Amino acid sequence: MKLPDEITGLAWSGHGRLGGVEVLTDAGETWVQARLDGPVLPCCLTRFRLPWRWRGEPAVLRSRTIDEHSHQPPARVHLLREHGGTGHFHHHAIVSWAIASDGEVSHIYVDAQLRKPSLDCLFIDEK
Repeated sequence: MKLPDEITGLAWSGHGRLGGVEVLTDAGETWVQARLDGPVLPCCLTRFRLPWRWRGEPAVLRSRTIDEHSHQPPARVHLLREHGGTGHFHHHAIVSWAIASDGEVSHIYVDAQLRKPSLDCLFIDEK
């Protein structure tokens, strides 16, 4: 399966305008600034894009927002620790996706306590 040569998505902040979106593509700690498509309005969805070539191997992609006030989302584990797993709250955490070797994309949860995530530490969202 051939995937597009860019990562694209929608991001927003409830605290004002987006200041940026960062994407992690190497399952490590190298966050890369994505390009925002305008207009960037307060509390509105904004399209982001980042050139990236999938090599046909399993990959983990993560994205996070930074708003105009420098707010960043927490890792999911920290959000759940603060709000619990059964409450009704806006899930504003770092978002993670897995790409399998056949090109299938799944929303996943990454164990944020591991320094370098591998496919062994992923939890696929079955809901």
